[in-house]
Amino acid sequence: MKLAVLTVARESGDVAFACFSSGISRSTFYKIKRAFDLQGVAGLQPQPRRKPRMPNAFSEETVAKVLEETKNFPSYSYTRLAERLRAGGLSISGSGVRKIWERNGLTRKNDRSLWSARPHISK
Repeated sequence: MKLAVLTVARESGDVAFACFSSGISRSTFYKIKRAFDLQGVAGLQPQPRRKPRMPNAFSEETVAKVLEETKNFPSYSYTRLAERLRAGGLSISGSGVRKIWERNGLTRKNDRSLWSARPHISK
């Protein structure tokens, strides 16, 4: 499709017509054209994207502490667990605990109870 848009634009000499007939914007056309000019047909292939880097993500150590306390106290609410962790010197909010639970499938008390009853292997 990308090569076809470039071909139509080259043959007709009208970028606006090529964009309209292909259903793309001019800015998208010029991105395609630039990629083709720099890399040829290889530039028109889908490019792999890197995994986004989240600057405010929890450290592995924080996640491990939250999960360890969750294992020990599965019936605690996220607010109560956060208070317990703060008393132990870890700076985390209740919503932070909840986010970690969400990522690990532990938002429901029943899920936490079942998870904590399973044997865990320490590293």
